[in-house]
Amino acid sequence: MLWLLATAAVLAAVWLIPPRYKVEALLVLEFDPPAPRTTTGFSDALLRSRLELAKLRVLRREGLLQLLRQADPKLVSRWKSDQAPREIERYRSSIRVSTVPESRTGVFSGVRVIFEGRNPESSAALVNGLAVELAREFERYPERIVDAKRLEPQVAAAWNRLAECQDALKAFETEHGTDPERRRRLLLADQDSLQTEAVALERSLREVKQERLRLEQTINLAEQELARAPSSPPIRTPPPAAVETARRMRERLAALLVRYKESHPDVRRLRQELAGLGVLQGPPEGDGAAELKPSPGEQAEEKLVRLRGELARAEQRQRELAAERERMMQALQLLSEQIRQVTWLGRRHSALARECELAEAGYRSAVLARQQADLQAERGPVRPAPRLVLLEEALVPGRPVFPNRRLLGLLGALAALLPCAMIAACRELGAKPVLAVLGLAAQNNNGCHTIAAQLPGAEPPANGRRAAHAG
Repeated sequence: MLWLLATAAVLAAVWLIPPRYKVEALLVLEFDPPAPRTTTGFSDALLRSRLELAKLRVLRREGLLQLLRQADPKLVSRWKSDQAPREIERYRSSIRVSTVPESRTGVFSGVRVIFEGRNPESSAALVNGLAVELAREFERYPERIVDAKRLEPQVAAAWNRLAECQDALKAFETEHGTDPERRRRLLLADQDSLQTEAVALERSLREVKQERLRLEQTINLAEQELARAPSSPPIRTPPPAAVETARRMRERLAALLVRYKESHPDVRRLRQELAGLGVLQGPPEGDGAAELKPSPGEQAEEKLVRLRGELARAEQRQRELAAERERMMQALQLLSEQIRQVTWLGRRHSALARECELAEAGYRSAVLARQQADLQAERGPVRPAPRLVLLEEALVPGRPVFPNRRLLGLLGALAALLPCAMIAACRELGAKPVLAVLGLAAQNNNGCHTIAAQLPGAEPPANGRRAAHAG
């Protein structure tokens, strides 16, 4: 009973496997007009390469999708836009186009188109469509005699196109130069140097700003010191005559310092006279130094004046650096505009050069076609052209090639027989004897695994079922 159930399960599983049908069509190679193979001038390598080219054209996505739409429109209509490419690739992998014979050492004489699918009708229609398209693509470019005079307008048009492209390229080079790419590289080098200078200028401007902040803080401290210092008597402004006298005395003092030292009596006397006029810039040395030493308020005021001068110079330097940075930014912007313009000019120059190359290639192709037409006219009639003719079209198969349900059912029934026999033996004899025969481990009452084995001359143990039968 167990075997019947297992066999039924295997047969059900085999029956659920989707069938696949194999269809094929055969095409033979012929020549038009008919001629012996040795006189056609076509080698096997040339014919096989022509077949490969036709195969690539037929199996492209757009063409294969059109053939599938003709063979099974309902199937194609169910495909989504993102699902169609994957399904087309799956169908393409199932199509096989081979030569007859398949070996490349034999003489090429035909083509076999083979496809395996689940629907026999649509598979046959697809293979027939592939065979027709393959034959059409194979003879797509047959050799024919072309009148050379009919090619003269094409040659003239190609020459005019080439002349127009060359004139446009020459006018462009005259206006913008012959090498925009070199000009672009020079502008990029200038831009890099300006950017380096801009980085250095930013660093200098930052340092000047820091110096200005430091001076402002120092001036604040100096103003606080000046506010805390005792007030000094007002400074009397000397009259112009005293200023002139002081100037002459300073000149005389400078002349004396060239010849004598500070300790000379004339030098000391002249300094005392200058101090008496109130225009001495530096404190004298000697006994009158303590009398001419400036007060703390005067020192703080002099320091404040000096710091304000430094702050004014720092602010002027900052304004100069900011103006220089602004000019540099404008120069960089102008360079960027020039680089964009030169880049566009380079692309335009490349496009014109490519158009000239294509025009030149078209002119050469037209001239070559005219020369070939002249040679064919001189040589005479055209040689026989090869073509593929459908010899046997694909028929709808009546039996699938996969799966072989009879063979798989038989193998499944035999495979299910072994475990069913073991289960029946275990039920009849017990598990230990069967495991002993198979050399497997059995579990005893203590939970340990032992190997059941029978000693020579020992009686096999009888279980309860056999004792019951014996009773």
